[in-house]
Amino acid sequence: WWMIKAINRCAAQLREWRAEGFDAWIVLTVHDELVFDFPTGGKRNLPKMRRIRQLMEQGGDDIGVPTPVAVSYHPNNWAEKVKL
Repeated sequence: WWMIKAINRCAAQLREWRAEGFDAWIVLTVHDELVFDFPTGGKRNLPKMRRIRQLMEQGGDDIGVPTPVAVSYHPNNWAEKVKL
């Protein structure tokens, strides 16, 4: 239930950003993880990634349980991870 709410919140935010010209998508869910495809931009996308994290953490408010969310960036491939 928490994950469905997170997906819905993030999808709504992404629709708003796409309407403004920022082409980002949810591409995959794996257990309790969401994988997003953001335009090339690296750390310039950090404010948007922080917003996504905030939307996902709101799920904890819905169920009364803290739900910390970690964000990582994979610039070239899955083996190269940068924690944000």
